[in-house]
Amino acid sequence: MPKRDGRVVVPMTRASRDGSRLSVPPATGKVGGRRRNEDAHRAVLTATVALLDEPTVGLSRLTIEGVALRAGVSKATIYRWWGGK
Repeated sequence: MPKRDGRVVVPMTRASRDGSRLSVPPATGKVGGRRRNEDAHRAVLTATVALLDEPTVGLSRLTIEGVALRAGVSKATIYRWWGGK
């Protein structure tokens, strides 16, 4: 059997209405969802550095909500790029 990335690739088929076999196209590898915005990514990084430099915030009081507010993005945008703090 052919291998792809060290995995065995099994050709897949499915039955059509008339009983003949149809080939199932291979997955494209693309995952659905929204595209990531590079400008938002940069804004989050800039906002994080700015908040870390503020004496009233720093690392101990840094929050995802604060970063999102400063960057002008939603928390969901941040979690799309980074899974956690």
